[in-house]
Amino acid sequence: MSNMFDELPAVRFTIEGLKTKVLHAVSMLTDEMDFAIQAQVEKAIAEFNWEREVRQLTVTCIRSQLEHYFKYGEGYTQIKSAIESGFADKSDKKG
Repeated sequence: MSNMFDELPAVRFTIEGLKTKVLHAVSMLTDEMDFAIQAQVEKAIAEFNWEREVRQLTVTCIRSQLEHYFKYGEGYTQIKSAIESGFADKSDKKG
């Protein structure tokens, strides 16, 4: 009478063999995915319109700084002083 546990080493080797094959296949797929992702990233970087983006960011930054300067900063103060001075000069000439 054969013991059912006599077959276990063969089953264990089969499972270990399958595990090795699956890990190898997953590793190969991971390498292929890494290569494909890297290629797509490099393509996207190469095709990106950097000049347009830099120009747009520069214009946006300059506009923002000018707006802040004339609304809240030294430009606002100077314009306000010039207007007040202009009105003061006109009222002095009338009086």
